[in-house]
Amino acid sequence: MFKAAVRSIEGLEFWPTISFTIFFIFFIGLLIYVYGFTKSHTDEMSNLPFEDNEIDVDEKNDNKNKLRT
Repeated sequence: MFKAAVRSIEGLEFWPTISFTIFFIFFIGLLIYVYGFTKSHTDEMSNLPFEDNEIDVDEKNDNKNKLRT
């Protein structure tokens, strides 16, 4: 019954194509983004969970402001 109802809707054929196109563009964009990482950036991000520094975001911003003046 559900298949018959879906088949009777006109203009439904292009939605699978649009969803596949959006997925494909997103996937390719993500591959380009990840491929563009440098080795130093990858190493820095991979070591973040092991660092003992627990600096609050406000403290970090205060330190940046102090260095600028």
